[in-house]
Amino acid sequence: MTQDRWHSRFAWTAFGLALLLYPVLLWRYIGTNSAAFDEGMHIAAGYRYWQCADYGINPEHPPLAKLLAAAAIRHWQIAEFTGPCGASATSNAQLLGIGYRLMNSPRAEDLLRVARTTLMLFPVILLVTVFFATRAWFGPLAAGWAAVLTVFEPNLMAHGVLVTTDMAVTAATLLTVFLAWRYLRGPGMVRMLLLGVAMGLALAAKHSGILVPAIVLLVFVTDSLSGRESGKPGWRSRAAGWAGACIIAVLVLWSTYQFRFHALPNAHAAAFGIVEGAEQSGLARTWPGKLLAFAAERRLLPESYVGGLIYVVDNSARETFLLGRQLARSVWYYFPVAISIKTPLTILFLVLAALAAPSYWRSNRGECWLPLVPMLVFLFVAMSSGMGMGIRHVLPIYPFLIVLAAAGAAHLCTRFRWAVAACAALVLFQAASTLWSFPNEIAYANEAWGGPRQLRFYLGDSNVDWGQSLPRVKDYVASHRIQDCWIAWFGMRKPEQAGVPCRALAGPAFLEATDSSLPPPLPERFGATVFLSVTLLDYDIFPYRWFRSRKPDDVIGGDVLVFHGDFELPAVAAERRVARGWWFLNHGEPKRAVEEFTAAEPYANSRGTLHSLFGWALASAGRLAEARARYEQAARDYEGRPGDEAFRRSALAQAEAMRRAELGGH
Repeated sequence: MTQDRWHSRFAWTAFGLALLLYPVLLWRYIGTNSAAFDEGMHIAAGYRYWQCADYGINPEHPPLAKLLAAAAIRHWQIAEFTGPCGASATSNAQLLGIGYRLMNSPRAEDLLRVARTTLMLFPVILLVTVFFATRAWFGPLAAGWAAVLTVFEPNLMAHGVLVTTDMAVTAATLLTVFLAWRYLRGPGMVRMLLLGVAMGLALAAKHSGILVPAIVLLVFVTDSLSGRESGKPGWRSRAAGWAGACIIAVLVLWSTYQFRFHALPNAHAAAFGIVEGAEQSGLARTWPGKLLAFAAERRLLPESYVGGLIYVVDNSARETFLLGRQLARSVWYYFPVAISIKTPLTILFLVLAALAAPSYWRSNRGECWLPLVPMLVFLFVAMSSGMGMGIRHVLPIYPFLIVLAAAGAAHLCTRFRWAVAACAALVLFQAASTLWSFPNEIAYANEAWGGPRQLRFYLGDSNVDWGQSLPRVKDYVASHRIQDCWIAWFGMRKPEQAGVPCRALAGPAFLEATDSSLPPPLPERFGATVFLSVTLLDYDIFPYRWFRSRKPDDVIGGDVLVFHGDFELPAVAAERRVARGWWFLNHGEPKRAVEEFTAAEPYANSRGTLHSLFGWALASAGRLAEARARYEQAARDYEGRPGDEAFRRSALAQAEAMRRAELGGH
């Protein structure tokens, strides 16, 4: 058998097996992970889009993935919304409550399963695109390796079927780059149309998709500079193709908003303060901000899209957890460190083998830049954004890492006889590593960093714990025959709704306050077996940091810690009182809220939140001077915390409003 024939047979066999195995793994993943934090909100938003084209809900993410996720449930009766469809813009606080109630409704499991199953479309498209792109760029042998590596890439598995926007933009970005390359090899109207549609899907998937037109332009430029092949399109043809594709992409984006500028149906006024948002975010003084303002003013882009993009920029600075420390905002090396921890060692080794081999660069001069350009663009923007909230924010680089790794494997196999066996062993090692942590791929970490059980010491947030492990906690309780337990949970799904027979400790107050029923008070002393979500230990706004310095008796899946004993933590009881007071405020009972906040004050962890809520309660009770003092104190509490800057500005605005109200009263 000739080498080319063997390579081709290997490629198609690997691709066929991957197409059979990948949906099976994804389907298994769907049924063994509870709702991740954002999923309820995205399902709720998609449902509203179908109900009345209400794009005033969840503008921080474009509609594509949410529309698809909710397509099959658009005729279901969902009663968790608090107001009529499309009557006004829905704030993030309101959407959190809707998502929380939705994920604890009687039909929550059915909603989640149907929505996730629909979104299996994106990882399957990604697998197909990875295979054909790698085959076109680096040959059939590389394509075979790429298909296998894709199936066993844990980060793609972790986010592939979740009702979020990350996999949608990942698949669309790779597809766009592949179609850009095809256009360069044979320009034409059909190929320009396909390129524009793919680019539009990237724009409509996630706001980071706005980088994709720039990536395509850079691909065109680097291809031109590579100097290979006569008969390439000239710069006029490239410029026309790129401009035409961009126009088509914008039309595709408009189609997901039903070609309507206003975010709210039947509205003739702006739903969002775009100018004010641009001023607050600092965008107004930059050329991208001026361009966005111009686009909104001239109605070149939908109002919801522009408003959401400004919101994302304004809220990009977040507190983060890295290498055992809580940081006020992310650092430039956050994503390089996260990638080194979360990426399988096989992929890292093969990528380095490819990039470090001069012969690889000589033999693939024209194609080697194709995976590098989008990777570098996404990484540069992520590293300078100030947002370190999970590897999912750079998920689009992973297909390109796989392409590079597969090209490296193929290059080694064609140069050294022993490399075939070595690469096969590396791929088997990756498969075993991925399946060892399955189905909790969210908490995956490679062996060099100690695997999932050690991940919590280095990373937090959606890298480790996104509320996905309730089925594993339930199984643990049953297998260990635990009769008396407590659980502190960070997630949209309440443990009791998932069949976990434990009493609930205080979760995030901003979630519990939106519950349909009043959360019960908690004792200051609790004990027996305690289960803790790792995320609750990472940030000082939660009352569980005491546990961080204690060795757990067990670890479930890398993201849930198990402790046995008796614990006296009044801050936990205080957190529940904050949630109860917030709940009373949401139900128009400020006097009872004041009672709860007064009792919580000596031990409350998040002082800024407590004082802001206290100000709200006192203002509602007509005690304006006291309310102003609380808001001013809240602003001081938030000072020096970039992630809380929006809350600080809000507290100052409320304090000023109280001052004016006092003067007006006199």
